[in-house]
Amino acid sequence: MPDNNDDNNTDRTPDINNNFEPIKPTDIQLTQAPKPAANTEPADGFSIGSSSTESDSAEFESSDLKNIGINNPSRRWIYIAILVAVACVLLLLVITVFDPRSTDSKTRLTTAEQSTATPLLEKSPFEKAQLAAARRTAQDILARVLAKQQTLEAINIQQWADEEYQQALAVAAEGDKLYREREFKAAIEHYASAETQLDKLEAEREPRIDLLLTQGLAAINQGQAELAEQAFDQVLLIDPNHPQALQGKQRGTSLPDVFAATERGKALQINGDYAAALTEYTQALNLDPLFEAALAGQEEAQKLLSDEQFQAAINRGFQHLHSGELSTARKHFTQALRIKPQSAVAQSALAQVDNEIAQRAIARLLNKAQHAESKEQWQAALDTYNKILARDSAVTAATVGKIRSTARAQLDTKLETFIHQPLRLASPAVFREAQQNLADAQQISQGGQRLKQQINSLRQILVNAQKPQTVVLRSDNLTRVSIFKLGEFPPFTEKTLQLKPGKYIAEGIRSGYRDVRVEFTVLGANTAPVVVQCGETI
Repeated sequence: MPDNNDDNNTDRTPDINNNFEPIKPTDIQLTQAPKPAANTEPADGFSIGSSSTESDSAEFESSDLKNIGINNPSRRWIYIAILVAVACVLLLLVITVFDPRSTDSKTRLTTAEQSTATPLLEKSPFEKAQLAAARRTAQDILARVLAKQQTLEAINIQQWADEEYQQALAVAAEGDKLYREREFKAAIEHYASAETQLDKLEAEREPRIDLLLTQGLAAINQGQAELAEQAFDQVLLIDPNHPQALQGKQRGTSLPDVFAATERGKALQINGDYAAALTEYTQALNLDPLFEAALAGQEEAQKLLSDEQFQAAINRGFQHLHSGELSTARKHFTQALRIKPQSAVAQSALAQVDNEIAQRAIARLLNKAQHAESKEQWQAALDTYNKILARDSAVTAATVGKIRSTARAQLDTKLETFIHQPLRLASPAVFREAQQNLADAQQISQGGQRLKQQINSLRQILVNAQKPQTVVLRSDNLTRVSIFKLGEFPPFTEKTLQLKPGKYIAEGIRSGYRDVRVEFTVLGANTAPVVVQCGETI
């Protein structure tokens, strides 16, 4: 390729007359001045007419030397020496001006042209400027070509696209030849073509890598370890640190075992042994988690195994459902739904068995509530009916039973209160309420043993509540005794009163003594004597 430091002086044809040093005249009187050279040319087509020079020299020697006494032997040698010196100077100047190494190859003429060529004219400034611009453009493009060449060689272009690369370099070399011949426009075209080809090679780098990776992965999936390794090796020539290529080479080391395990899995899957097939696929994926055939086989075998397990669970569930083993049936339906959470069949079967279980539970609770009613355990029956209605509010028997049990439970509670708290009957309002509850209890046609006992007990209590009982009061005949809501009595030692059952308050007052207060209860004929007297002085 050309030297980029090309001197602009090579773009113009030097003038011979300007390049020769002037020759100083001697003090020798010449009778006739030497004639100028008749065939001088510009520097780019330097050609000197040697026959003219020799004739001029001969003429100078034959005519002028005679006029200055050249026949004198001593002077003749002096003049000959001067002429030889001048000839040597002229020869050196000619050699310097016409050095072929400083003349561009474009301006050289062939031997045939030199014999007939006419003197070259110096180029115009416009032509010089155009030539210089073309040369600079060629140099700029060439600089880019060289940079591109370095870039491509850094990524081992010779290893993966050497033929195309050499073609581009050949075009650039042709551009160099044209540049040296000063055919700059043609050189520009070749350099630009070479740059385009190199740009294309660089642009093909990533697509080539992608293609090789695709080929390598396809070879892996087909179990062709050698082809896969070749493809990944070509990628690594382009990019030695490419992660996918490195991973592909690593996968290739275990490919024979991976492929064999996958093939075994396929065979087992075809034979319907899905669990064993899954084991083989899992073994393959433990060696190469990315092996597509093993991944696809594992997914398919898992689906087939799930279908098989699902259908088996559904079948077993319905078998137990029909035999009345509801809890076992529900277990199998739940297992089926766990395998396929979106299965309508499993959801429906589970709902069916849950409904059967619920109905059985409700039936058991109804029996329990009815048993509590038969035992006249009304509150327990009411609680059971509430449980049933909490599960299913549409159970009519539970609704009716709740109403019945509520009424009987309330009546039972009131009757028990009157029976165990008879003193409350001293209140007229409470006594009337007890009479009403007794009447309600007596209207129940199918009362049980408990109700009959409650009716008899309350009836007797109501009778006793209206029958006065004998109560004895004792004092010291000095204390004034009064009974709340009954009256005050003069001092006495002992006094007998007839009082209805209930609670009473007796109060004693005596001057100079602290007052006393005595509460007592009248409940039947065995009421103990009541002592009311003031004994503590103030």
